[in-house]
Amino acid sequence: MRHEVMMELDSDSLDMLARATHVDVSGAKTKAVKVRLIEKAGQASAHVSVLGMDVEVTRSATRSMEVQRIMREDDPTDDETDRLLELLVGKGQRDAIVERCRNEDGTVDVDAYAVAIVSVLQDETVKNWLLSRG
Repeated sequence: MRHEVMMELDSDSLDMLARATHVDVSGAKTKAVKVRLIEKAGQASAHVSVLGMDVEVTRSATRSMEVQRIMREDDPTDDETDRLLELLVGKGQRDAIVERCRNEDGTVDVDAYAVAIVSVLQDETVKNWLLSRG
């Protein structure tokens, strides 16, 4: 949620948002402090080793509506799975992963790409963020 929108919320709404995202704001005395705590939690990141490369995944990326929709799919398509990785790691890191999966003949090894996706999804921190309700 954007900063300016959070600043428009009343204290009870901010408290509900904090509970939904598992952020303790009990010690916060002002709206600005509550907002800062909620924003800080969303900026947390996990570093995942993917095919020998360090990849960053932010908590806020895992809480995206589109990410959560794809995660609920019983049998996501290849395009949805590719989109999921891009949403989680960003286009630049996704493109770098694809390049690491590329064979000498220029084709992308789907097995290596699958290993990369699984590496991200099975990281304990990422998995907890994806499966939590906040």
